[in-house]
Amino acid sequence: MKILNAHKVDCYASIIVMPEWEKKDFERATKKMIELGIRFVNIQPLTPLEKTDIQFDDSKLMIPRSECEKWDLAHVVIKPEKLTLVQYYQEILKMYERILFRPQNLIHHLKYPVNMLFKLFSGAFKVRKQYIRKILCPK
Repeated sequence: MKILNAHKVDCYASIIVMPEWEKKDFERATKKMIELGIRFVNIQPLTPLEKTDIQFDDSKLMIPRSECEKWDLAHVVIKPEKLTLVQYYQEILKMYERILFRPQNLIHHLKYPVNMLFKLFSGAFKVRKQYIRKILCPK
């Protein structure tokens, strides 16, 4: 990241958050992303998709495999172990906002053309709205 940042190459990070995470894990990951200078981020709850090596007991699933439209890498499908579902979604949203909407990032984004900024922020607000909806109506 130091090399990419030195050469002004933006990096888009994808982070998979684990069901066993608690607040301090979200805070630690957020702090690390900020330290690395990550400006763009996608945060996804672990989703044990079929035909992958990720094995989970189906009794831990909050969403049955038959509801495939909710297995979209945004819904929490594995019951969080140390947080309530609402708290887990809140931590995802906090992490997302603390990384993406830092003042340094907002200033950095001004280098992009207006149409690109519009696309970036409309996408960010759609994600934000999606998580707020999940916090207010978790199922």
